[in-house]
Amino acid sequence: MAAVGSCGKCHEDQVSAPCCRWGLLRRSRRLRRRGPDSGEEDHISALPDDVLRLFLGRLGCARAAAHTGLVSRRWSNLWASLPELTFHNTAPGQVEAALARVTRPSLSLLDIHVPKHHPVEPPGVASLLRSAARLAPAELKMAFSGSAAAIQSRYRSPNPPYFYHVEPVEVELPCFDRATSISISISISISISTLIPVIRLVLPPAGDFLKLECLLLSSCDVASIASLLPRCPSLRKLRIHSSRLISITGHSLSLEDLDVSTQEVLQRIDIRAPLLKKLRIYATSSISKEFSLSYSAPKLEELFWSCGHDSSPDVGHSMWHLSRSMLETPTPLGDRQLAANDKETTCLQSSQHCPRFDMAELCIWLRGITEYDVPRSFRQLMSKLPVAKFSVLELDISTRGHSYGEVVLHLLMICSTAQRLKIELFSVEVEECSVDCTCDEPNNWRDQTFPMTDLKEVEIQGFKGKAQEIDLLKVIFRSATMLERVAIELYNEVSPSDNRYMETLGILKAYPSVKSTISTSTIRSVF
Repeated sequence: MAAVGSCGKCHEDQVSAPCCRWGLLRRSRRLRRRGPDSGEEDHISALPDDVLRLFLGRLGCARAAAHTGLVSRRWSNLWASLPELTFHNTAPGQVEAALARVTRPSLSLLDIHVPKHHPVEPPGVASLLRSAARLAPAELKMAFSGSAAAIQSRYRSPNPPYFYHVEPVEVELPCFDRATSISISISISISISTLIPVIRLVLPPAGDFLKLECLLLSSCDVASIASLLPRCPSLRKLRIHSSRLISITGHSLSLEDLDVSTQEVLQRIDIRAPLLKKLRIYATSSISKEFSLSYSAPKLEELFWSCGHDSSPDVGHSMWHLSRSMLETPTPLGDRQLAANDKETTCLQSSQHCPRFDMAELCIWLRGITEYDVPRSFRQLMSKLPVAKFSVLELDISTRGHSYGEVVLHLLMICSTAQRLKIELFSVEVEECSVDCTCDEPNNWRDQTFPMTDLKEVEIQGFKGKAQEIDLLKVIFRSATMLERVAIELYNEVSPSDNRYMETLGILKAYPSVKSTISTSTIRSVF
């Protein structure tokens, strides 16, 4: 293989890689090139080319296959006619030079992984894509992973605090008319959890991906899903991760699996896919106030939805900030059309378009704040979710000392079909609200009974046994007539000798028909 663009770090990685190591051995007395005049009989090299290609293909490494030429001239160029080529621990220049020597008109697999110590440069990505397209692979895998050091001076602000802003560069994705599967990952990592898309793939002016069934893009953008799908009439699975999409519009007659994550504020989702079975939407940032959702997927079986929220919904009290919501369900969902400016929550009012989803789970992160934000109707927020009925409601609450009983009951009334309630309470440094805080107003919920006819299981972690928590527990027991099980895990500072423990235990024992569990860091009681 050509030495163009050779790299010392790549050479070190090759030496440590089992598939590459033996091909780097120097010619020695034990391993020397055998020629026709060597006087030694070479039974292996006498085998047909097709058999030798099977041997080379088993190596799983184009470099190792190329270096078999050190053994015999008979093997020198066989690697260039292999149906599958895999390049790793190889500099981009060497990969380009090797692809230029390939003699097959088409490949069944082309797998290229550019090591992270080589910077991700858009011209280099474009060049490799063009070289790959010339070989017409049925399956294409390309991965680029630049290091943080390579971009800090280029994209980091000069003064602290440092901000990274990378405007994606457009790179044309050639038409791979034979490809049934394409996987491209182009990213730069600036931290453990942050990936920056530096490439935006654009479609060629002409040509369609007629055979493409699976397209996986990680940490690289596409101009739009709406323009992509019509060019891929056979596409069944589409996954786009760590993108900057603000709109997800997917109209496809073939699509069965759609998985999209975006780092931008999501504004719109519009899906029309009669064969869609799996849908996953993950918005790292949030959804906009003008967010709209419209979809028709009558065969949908599995749904995952997670998004952030950038304002304080009116969840019983305006001081509660809903930071993230997540839902998941593997049951058929059907058709639904909603808009952010709906005055009524259509799906909560009508069961005709929203049948009961027994496996749906909704997880909500709540954070108590000290300053009021602009409140937003939580019912309106719920109308943006693709599911309106849930059997499991999970609440992760950072209370900051605030009373949270009313907000929990408020959510239970909205998610009235919940059969299981799980509350996980988190402690922070500030655990007491101010003297004039109105977090417990109005407090008339303590004497009320709420309709919780579906609720069967309750689990609370981090329970401190404060007065408002005791009152919430009493309301749940009084209201949930079908309650079967309650599990209370007390905060680690609450011991069995504490009055808060005894009072909590007394409430649980007052309802012997309910199987209850109370546990601390040292004891667990079941009755």
